[in-house]
Amino acid sequence: MKKNPSAIVLPTEFIENLTSKDTEKRWAVMILNPLTKIIRTIPTKSPKIKQLCIDLTEDLTPKFLEELGEVFERYKINTLYSYCVCSCPKHPYVGYIELTDSSISNDQLMSDLSAIPSGSNMQITDLSLGEEPFGNILRRTS
Repeated sequence: MKKNPSAIVLPTEFIENLTSKDTEKRWAVMILNPLTKIIRTIPTKSPKIKQLCIDLTEDLTPKFLEELGEVFERYKINTLYSYCVCSCPKHPYVGYIELTDSSISNDQLMSDLSAIPSGSNMQITDLSLGEEPFGNILRRTS
């Protein structure tokens, strides 16, 4: 197998520290925040992660976050990481979520999220962590 010269190799000790704290969390998602350029590594229980992008019709408000939180609570969604790019004209709210109930469809989730008044042009992208725990990088699936 040919090695990728641009691949990031994680030290064994790093992976052991991730897996030793919670044996249910067998995968990890690495998220780069484009504002801070900081990469966060977040352990997950499932290899099925979703990226949620929402354009806001107004500034980010506590009311928007409250209504978003109500939808997440209703579906028992774990928020892994989120950020808001208020100066960006496209997708200013970005969140990475993990569903605890795999029977929830993107359409169901989109229906409830669309009811939030200050959100528009919502997009849910399924992400895949691969089948090997801690063995594959996060990649988009269409």
